[in-house]
Amino acid sequence: APSGIAGGKVVHVDRVIFQNMPDIQTAIAALQSAEIDFVEQPPIDTLPALEGDPDIKLLIRSPLGNVGWIRLNFLHPPFNNVKARQAVLWAVNQENHMRATFVDPRYYQKCGSLFTCGTPMANDANTEWFTKGPDVNRARQLLRESGYNGEPVTLLQATNILYMTNAAQILAQELRAIGMNIQMVPMDWSGVVQRRAVKAPPDQGGWNIFITSADGLSVSNPIWLAGHAATGERGWFGWPTDEKHEELRNAWVKAPDLETRQQIARQMQENAWNFVPHLYFGQWSAPVAHRANVTGWPICAGVVPFWNVKKA
Repeated sequence: APSGIAGGKVVHVDRVIFQNMPDIQTAIAALQSAEIDFVEQPPIDTLPALEGDPDIKLLIRSPLGNVGWIRLNFLHPPFNNVKARQAVLWAVNQENHMRATFVDPRYYQKCGSLFTCGTPMANDANTEWFTKGPDVNRARQLLRESGYNGEPVTLLQATNILYMTNAAQILAQELRAIGMNIQMVPMDWSGVVQRRAVKAPPDQGGWNIFITSADGLSVSNPIWLAGHAATGERGWFGWPTDEKHEELRNAWVKAPDLETRQQIARQMQENAWNFVPHLYFGQWSAPVAHRANVTGWPICAGVVPFWNVKKA
């Protein structure tokens, strides 16, 4: 039997076509009229209508869901200063971010853990910013201590992915409230992917902040996701550097048992929320929508698998 990406992978359909529909309402209408069979990210406000359609089913395909990331660029001011990164940590209100896109608390949660909430490495070490924040005054103070003096901060906004464009707009408001001069740069996601690889200063085609997400399984431990590394310019976009973090990641790999790994994960989180390699704006498990005559969807984190899927 299939189990995530393990088990049998039986092909029941001749062909699978991915069709990109930037207008999500067009995609929903196509699903309702049986022109397409599946929508990966139906907007939450469409779910009541879809639930009332006997020909359409909703499915939580990935129980761990996704974790929303705010990625900061360590190479250039202001986020080459740890105080500026800590200021963002204290400024972000996860509830506002989640409610704006996912609306229904059944589909989202706030999470203060470095590792996906609901997984073995999740913990509450060094989460005062989460339990007592957000705190605008504390964020402003940290920003002043960083030496920030009103310089433009470039925030890349993917306009064709709803949660990304919403999160960027809310983050811009939050950071302006603590005194940052945020310059939004709207583009589609492919443009963000190209620009985030640029290491030049923001005024020469680089960036300071971009929004993304990763599936909950990948975020659940320090090895499965490149973004958990803090290896500087050899690492993932944002290029955080922290020697202690890397020592702890290595120790986690070599740990002999789960209990030891959990202890190391706490140490890693204690250190991470001090140097702030990145931060999160929430965790969500929104359902996919599919035609009722298409069955056999495997429950699987990350990828959308089409093995074992049948169409009557």
